Amino acid sequence: MDKKGVDSRSILWTFYIILVIIITVFLYNQIETISSGKGFSDRYFVNDIGLTFDTISSANYDLELKHNVSQTVSLKMSEGKITLNGGGLEYNYVMDNNLNIPYGNLNLDENKILVINKKNNVVDINIKENEAR
Repeated sequence: MDKKGVDSRSILWTFYIILVIIITVFLYNQIETISSGKGFSDRYFVNDIGLTFDTISSANYDLELKHNVSQTVSLKMSEGKITLNGGGLEYNYVMDNNLNIPYGNLNLDENKILVINKKNNVVDINIKENEAR
C-alpha cells in the first residue's frame, strides 16, 4: 500500500457532493418558480406592456388602458426596452416619436395602476392609486 500523497477518491467524492448540492438547490428554485406561476405572470406582464406600446400608436382614437398590478414590480424603461425587476425578463418595443415614456425606474406597488393614455396621437404612461380598494 502506497501512502505517499493524498487519496484522489476523497477529493473526487467531495466534488461530487458539492455538485449535487448545487444542482439540487438550482432545481428546487426552478420548480418553486414554475409551481407558483410567478415566472409566467412576470413574463405575461412584461410582454403585455411591450405589445401595448407596439400597437397603441396605430389606434385611430384616443385610448386609456389600465393595468392592475397584482404584486410589487419594478419596471426599468429605456429607449426601446422594458426590463422587469432588473432581471432577465425584457421586451424590446418599437420606438415611436409620439411615445412620451419616462425613462428610468417605475416602481409599482400592489395598490397602484399602470395607466397608458393615447390622446391627440401622443402616448403617455402614468401611475395612479387604485380607486377600488
